[in-house]
Amino acid sequence: MNTPANATQIPVGHSFDIDFQIFQTRITFASPTQLTFKVLTGSAAGPAQTVEYRVVVLRPGLFAVSWQEPDNTTVVHLEDLAEGQVHAHITQPDGKFLRLSGKISSWAPRSCP
Repeated sequence: MNTPANATQIPVGHSFDIDFQIFQTRITFASPTQLTFKVLTGSAAGPAQTVEYRVVVLRPGLFAVSWQEPDNTTVVHLEDLAEGQVHAHITQPDGKFLRLSGKISSWAPRSCP
């Protein structure tokens, strides 16, 4: 992988921050099957959580990433690294469904938060 824009696999060992406007979060791909996320701002800000994830490569630089959190929140991201955008579809434990789009505000190799 030369750049995230032409990646053909999820870039393990890298993380990025996403600005969804109502909150900011950091996603770190710790391994091919585990990611760590941390909500950095907003009412849901708190400690980092590590979850199992699945990924489907849709094209170079575009990934469908999904996971379920310990509280049964389900998350599906369309992570468009070529465009620097993430489109999130989230079902909360109470059944509330959120659709959010955000910009990737930083990208770097780094360890888990």
